[in-house]
Amino acid sequence: LISAIEDKLKRLVMEKLEDKKHELVQHRESLTEVLEKLREQESELDRNLKLVECKTEELQRSAEELQERGPIDVDEAIVATTPLSNQILNVYADIGHRGQTQETRHGEIGGQEARAGPTPRVFN
Repeated sequence: LISAIEDKLKRLVMEKLEDKKHELVQHRESLTEVLEKLREQESELDRNLKLVECKTEELQRSAEELQERGPIDVDEAIVATTPLSNQILNVYADIGHRGQTQETRHGEIGGQEARAGPTPRVFN
């Protein structure tokens, strides 16, 4: 009788141990997967960090070059893509410049500022 009880207890203990072993194996596999994903993310973050550092250095070099060049001439910065567009741009800039010149020359007329701007030209 004692031998039968010992055998039954051994079987129950072995079953419980097998169940726990199976659970531990499953948890180990899931932890291994999580660890692998974390390593992949870490390597991706390292790549992105290096890329950001390279871009930051590139931007710093560009900023230094722009500072060395001095102020940018707005007329040279705006470039039209076609000759006709370039002509239109030049005429528009000329009209704006003349309008500013007229306002500066006339100053105040009768206590009021001269507000009339340049008359736009019509090209046929």
